[in-house]
Amino acid sequence: MATMAKDLKKAYVTSCPTYGLWFDYFMHGVHKQMGKVVKPDLAMLIELLLALMEDLESDWICATRLDQCDEVASFGVLCW
Repeated sequence: MATMAKDLKKAYVTSCPTYGLWFDYFMHGVHKQMGKVVKPDLAMLIELLLALMEDLESDWICATRLDQCDEVASFGVLCW
C-alpha cells in the first residue's frame, strides 16, 4: 500500500502508514496534551491577575509550614 507523504517543500510516495497527514495531526495533538506544545506570553486581564495575587497573598498569610509557603511562592512566580 502506498501513501502520499508531504514534507515542507516536497511530496513523495511512501509505504509507511505512520507518515501521513492524519498521523501528523494526531502526533501534534498528543504533544499538545503532554504539554510539549506551549504558547508562552499569553495576555492576562489585569483584573484577573490582581484577584489571583490577592488569593495568593491570603494563602501566604494562612500558610503555617515552610513547604506551604514554598508552594504558594512557586505558583506566584509562575503566574507573574
